[in-house]
Amino acid sequence: MSIIQLPLKIAMTFERRSVYMARGYSYEDCAELPDAEIDNIYEALRKLGHDVEMVGDIQALVERLAHDPAPRWDLVFNTCEGWRGRAAARESRVPALLEAFGINFTFSDSATLAKMVLEYHGVPTAPYAIVDCLDRSPSSKDPAQSAITASPHSKALANFPVFVKPAAEGSSKGISKINKIMTASELEPVVKILRERFPEQEILIESFLSGNDVTISILGTGADARVIGVREWIYGSHTRDAEEDFQSFDRKMTSRELWPYYCDTEIDMKDPLMAKACLTVGGRMLIMLYWTGALRSRSIPSLAWSRATLLFR
Repeated sequence: MSIIQLPLKIAMTFERRSVYMARGYSYEDCAELPDAEIDNIYEALRKLGHDVEMVGDIQALVERLAHDPAPRWDLVFNTCEGWRGRAAARESRVPALLEAFGINFTFSDSATLAKMVLEYHGVPTAPYAIVDCLDRSPSSKDPAQSAITASPHSKALANFPVFVKPAAEGSSKGISKINKIMTASELEPVVKILRERFPEQEILIESFLSGNDVTISILGTGADARVIGVREWIYGSHTRDAEEDFQSFDRKMTSRELWPYYCDTEIDMKDPLMAKACLTVGGRMLIMLYWTGALRSRSIPSLAWSRATLLFR
C-alpha cells in the first residue's frame, strides 16, 4: 500500500455533549462526549495544513455516504461513542461502517475485549472475571462467584480488595465508593446493583491495583511512535476523600480547579520504573493495537494515537 502524501483530506465524526443534552440526555449519559475538544481538534488539524470536513454523528455519516459513497477522504478522525443498542458494540458502529466503505479511520478499539486482547499479546493486565449481563442471565444465582470460579484467574481473585465496574463504559460511569470491594460479603450485592443499573452490559471484576496511576500518551504509527506526555493521578490525604484511591465518576467529572489531582510537571522520566513503563508497556500496547487493527490508519504516517493508562507498583 502506498503512503498517502500530506496534507490530508480528513473528515471528522463526533457527538457533541451539548447537542445530546439538549435532546434530553442526562449529564452522566453524555459524560464521555466532548464539546470544545471537537473544535480544538478541528483547529489543530487545520493548522497542520489538512483539509477538514466536519461530518457529525453516525446518522450524519450515513447521510453523507448515501449521497456520496466514495468521498475523497484520506482519513476519518473518529471520536464517536455510539448510543443505541448493546453497550459493548456502540463504539464499533462508525468504524464498522467505514471499514465496509474501505475508508481509513482512527479510534476503533473495543473496550469489551481489551483485557483479553492485552493478555493474549503479553501486555500486563489485572487478573479478572466477567459476569454475564442481566439481560442474558436474569436468574443466575451468585453470578459474581460463578464468574470468578470460571475465570482462569480465580486464585488471584480470591484475594481482596477487588474492583467491579461495567465493562463497556468510560469516564468512570457507574463508579462510586461502593466499587472497591474489601470483603467477600460485599461482592454479590454490589454486582447486583451494577447489573440492574447496566442490564445490557457485562460486569468486570478485577484485582484492585494500588500504586502509581499514570497515563502515557503516544503519538505515531509503528516505528515512528513516540511518547509525547505523561500524567500521574495523585491520591492522598490532601484530597477531599483520602480513602477513595481510584477515579470515581464524581471525582473525574468535577472541574480540575477544584480537584487538583493530576501531576504533569513533577514526573521523573529518568526514574527506571517510569522509563520502563513508557518504553516497554506503552510501546507494546501501541504495537498490539496497530497489528490487531485497533488503529486503522496503516497507510497514514504519524496520525495513529493511543493512550495507555498504567498502574504499576
